[in-house]
Amino acid sequence: MPCALKLWLDRSLTAQAILVLVLGVGANALFRRDGHIGWWVIRTAVFTAVAIGIVAAQRRRTGRAVGTGPRGIAELNRRIRPGGAE
Repeated sequence: MPCALKLWLDRSLTAQAILVLVLGVGANALFRRDGHIGWWVIRTAVFTAVAIGIVAAQRRRTGRAVGTGPRGIAELNRRIRPGGAE
């Protein structure tokens, strides 16, 4: 099961966004005791959207250079890592 979760996180930008959002809200809850939880969620959602936008643009640019789509980039990254082509 952990391997399936890792593969899902490698391939899915949505899964990465959900993970960043959850971890960001958790970090805000730990380090920022002031303010309302709604502001934590909104602030974290904005930062997550910016970060995912940057990652998507990077994947699109790399995909054009390599000649594959954004999903192909995730697959290439998996194959490049040691033990990834198994």
